[in-house]
Amino acid sequence: MLVFEYCSIKGMDLVMAALPRLGFPYLHLVLDTFDMQDSFTIEEQDAMMAQLANSLPHSVQSLAVFSHTIWLPRVPLVTTSLTIDMEVILDSKTLRMTPNPLAPTLTHLVLKQGRAPTPLLKLLPASLVHLELSYVNLSRDDLPVLERSFLPNLASLVLSGDGLTAADLDEQLTDAWPPALTHLDLSLGFEFEGQLPMIPPTVRVLTMDLARALKSVGGDAKVAAWITNLPPSMRVLKLYLDSACRSIMIDVMLTVAQVRMPGWPRMHEWNDAVDLPAAVWTALAARFGSFDVSHDVDRNAAEWARMFGDFL
Repeated sequence: MLVFEYCSIKGMDLVMAALPRLGFPYLHLVLDTFDMQDSFTIEEQDAMMAQLANSLPHSVQSLAVFSHTIWLPRVPLVTTSLTIDMEVILDSKTLRMTPNPLAPTLTHLVLKQGRAPTPLLKLLPASLVHLELSYVNLSRDDLPVLERSFLPNLASLVLSGDGLTAADLDEQLTDAWPPALTHLDLSLGFEFEGQLPMIPPTVRVLTMDLARALKSVGGDAKVAAWITNLPPSMRVLKLYLDSACRSIMIDVMLTVAQVRMPGWPRMHEWNDAVDLPAAVWTALAARFGSFDVSHDVDRNAAEWARMFGDFL
């Protein structure tokens, strides 16, 4: 494992060139050019980026690269897990994309900040089981490409919507969700106000942001009806709320589970920890057995996986 946080690219090529060329286990880079902008021209910076790219290993098992200022014309072929900012592999000026970094064995792909990842979605391998688009906003025009990227083995999906509504998702994806999908996160950037989306019948763990829906006219009844009609497969429901369920600001997470989780109260022991509308609580109590309330929530998918990995 090798981790470099907030490093300049100057001289980094010498470090990368010393690594094994094939099969390096884990490489984590956070790069920027801020310390170079006053000392080097754009052309010189581009030359250093190209030199860094050429010095990287040919392949790694797991790669994480974060940068808002650097486009790399080449990254290693990644055989297991890739986490990357879109700016690193898609040149914002020319829209040129780095040669395909996805090996046919890749299982986990996390795309961070940046424009819609249409070029990369067209290259997803059939081996992929987890796809996360975090703060990579999808527009309505991106949904057909997303639909075509759904693969038979895809079990976990995290999406960010650029103002997408439930109607947008239902119209494009209702009959197109991956058949193996069990974990779905629709908590970022979606405008679930007038209605809430239909959930695929295979999903066991669902993450949603309901603050906007609860704030809307008739929101209590709409959310309660939506909970009642969730598919029978649902085991865990994670809901981002606010402390009064009426503000658009999020600072509370309510998690409910079908079975009793260690240390969690049962639904009948509800103690008004959250000012939840009565109709919504009644709908939840009819479907789930225990609950947990967290404040000052960190939306961290890895933490969520650690919490429920054995149970799910």
